[in-house]
Amino acid sequence: MGVFFFRKKKRFKKEGSYVLEPHLEEKSTLNKPIVILFLKINGQSKIYELPHDRNFTIGSDPKNDLCLKESGVSPFHAKISPVKDSYVLYNLLSNDGVKVNRHEVHKYRLRFGDRIEIGPEILLFDLKQGYRRDDEFFEGAERRKSVRISPPLTLRFIVYSQNKAKEFVAFIKDISLEGVRIELEEKLPKGSMIEAQIYSPELPSIDLIGTVVREIDFDKGGRIFYEVGMQFLEMSDEARERLHNYLVRCIS
Repeated sequence: MGVFFFRKKKRFKKEGSYVLEPHLEEKSTLNKPIVILFLKINGQSKIYELPHDRNFTIGSDPKNDLCLKESGVSPFHAKISPVKDSYVLYNLLSNDGVKVNRHEVHKYRLRFGDRIEIGPEILLFDLKQGYRRDDEFFEGAERRKSVRISPPLTLRFIVYSQNKAKEFVAFIKDISLEGVRIELEEKLPKGSMIEAQIYSPELPSIDLIGTVVREIDFDKGGRIFYEVGMQFLEMSDEARERLHNYLVRCIS
């Protein structure tokens, strides 16, 4: 593996969370974007606007903001709470649990395009957008969340863990404006900080700071590999705009 060096780390402008920005779309002109849950039952579509100043509760009890009477839904199953510029989903000790993107969660900061499973129902978390057709909204959420790039982008990064630094290079499997998914032959501790560059022949280098948020081991031809999820924490406005435009071109 070749050795590489990073340029002196820039002082990135602190932008806070990127959760309340649409994926691969124009930013809302509102001070507080209208965030919604999209629900489709028996061919009928419903949209619920999430409040900015209080909890939004979900369960089979009529006192909830969203009442779901289907089997597998507890009386007070879950709640979604506004936290600064994002929303957090909580499992309220329900019998059958709560899943996001097919993974069970107890507390989870939502991102646009997330699929929330409560009992047999699927809710989609997103921004309210004009007069977009419901079917396009429902079926396109996963595509907007992350895109596969061909030819692939490369992630070159340094991992900082336990006062040690180590260099890696990996192809990016999936990418969104919030993070990436890669494969490695070496285990990376969850919570490790990374200093990274994304680059390809068609994209100027993008510098960023991130953290390891997920790691799953799997067998590949008799060898153990690790699927690693990384969340972006800091990125300059210019770099973020370049990545945004590049991803738009990839799915247009």
